[in-house]
Amino acid sequence: MNSSAIIPVCRNVFRPNFPKPSRYLNHRHQSSLSQLEETIYKELVECQRKNQRWDQLHAKHTSDLTQALVHVLPVRCRPPKPPIKFRERNPGALIPQGYHQVYFNSLSSPARLLPDGTDDQHCPGHGFVQRLWAGGSLTWNPVRKWMLESENYSVLQEDVESVQVKGKEGEEKVFVTISRKAALHGAFGDRRNYAPDSPINLKTFQEGVRFDGGALGRLALEEKKILVFMRLKTKDQIKQSLETPARVIKPIHKPDYSLDVNLSAHLLFQFSAMTFNAHRIHLDRQYCREKEGHRNLLVHGPLTQILMLSVLRSQLDQEKKEMVLRFDYKNLAPLYADELMRICTRRHPDNPQKFDVWIEGKEGGYAVKATAEIGPELDHDPDPLLVAPKVLSRATRWKTILKRESGAPMVLSRSTRWKPILNRDSEPEKAPKFKDGKEHFSELLKVFQGKKSEETNVEPVPHSRPRRVRARRAVARERKNSRIAALFKDDDTTK
Repeated sequence: MNSSAIIPVCRNVFRPNFPKPSRYLNHRHQSSLSQLEETIYKELVECQRKNQRWDQLHAKHTSDLTQALVHVLPVRCRPPKPPIKFRERNPGALIPQGYHQVYFNSLSSPARLLPDGTDDQHCPGHGFVQRLWAGGSLTWNPVRKWMLESENYSVLQEDVESVQVKGKEGEEKVFVTISRKAALHGAFGDRRNYAPDSPINLKTFQEGVRFDGGALGRLALEEKKILVFMRLKTKDQIKQSLETPARVIKPIHKPDYSLDVNLSAHLLFQFSAMTFNAHRIHLDRQYCREKEGHRNLLVHGPLTQILMLSVLRSQLDQEKKEMVLRFDYKNLAPLYADELMRICTRRHPDNPQKFDVWIEGKEGGYAVKATAEIGPELDHDPDPLLVAPKVLSRATRWKTILKRESGAPMVLSRSTRWKPILNRDSEPEKAPKFKDGKEHFSELLKVFQGKKSEETNVEPVPHSRPRRVRARRAVARERKNSRIAALFKDDDTTK
């Protein structure tokens, strides 16, 4: 037997059992992380409660948030005030960008709150219970008719988009990306669009207007927020985080405009109440120090987003109708209450359609870093194929009233509530001329009855109401016409 064939076999048999290289351990760790990601994602999707939230965008929420920020933001950074007569409700006014955070918030029962006060809806479990806001992105529709308006019903759909587990073994962090899509009720074109029971899938409305490879279509905005979940810290880790100074990364650019802000604990409480946020890191100082390792109350992630958008709005050209189309931000370091912070903006010299926005903490380093893309507000859809559906409501009915030659609506001196109403497809008739220049009830009745006799041969217009409802309303119209005829007849006999 050849000895050269025996040597390799002996080498494999008598080779010492050395420990495996770290790359094999990393591979095993990565495979376990991928399995954990799949498990958490399935659990979050299966346990997700109702993912659609209907809300009537009352202007009071916008005014309350603006009032809370009066002593923080100067006048140029606040949203424009509505007229005095619309100060209470202000129907049809646009919701300022970022103010959607105070809408579409559901109040969770105490049984569904975790020990730190957060909702259990997006908690991944498996020991990852400490939650922080890591960042996200916002995209707005530039078309005016699709934007969120006050005093209108709107819907927001929230879905878990992805789950990522990062970090070395024993120090893993779970990043949960949540996709949120909001739209006005008028985008659906349904008579029942104001009813919260209408099952609408907002993913079907992403057709039409293209933006950065994505599609908004009839959506008002699309938001992606990233939440990071960590394991509970030990006492040694909490003590170390309190004693170790934070890493400071200085900005490399000088801002075009900056604003110094100091947020009080009272403001954090008010914002928590507006958003139904019971997270204790915004309310309980003792909990922050002893359980989370923070020296003071933390500022909300949505609140910093609103502040940056408010300062950025003051730097836009209102004559060109500039607005923020996309806003990407990342939270790099925590911001604390009762500490000075600086909000900075800078327009790109090479590309005027881009802005750099950042917040500097107490030490002067980056706390939040963001980029914004600017564009003009559009009055109509750039795509002619994307047409707004007709929205039928009780307030908009096909009614035409007899008019005078001057065009002013005619007022019946006998009774103002019995006004002649023509068919929905008829055109308004002008009142006939009389010698004495006055309208007479008998002549008006002839005009109304003549118009009605001409429409008897016309085929009925198809309607979406049930047959019983149409029959009942037809009987009511006949009774109304008979009352009008009797009223005019009595008037002629008295004369």
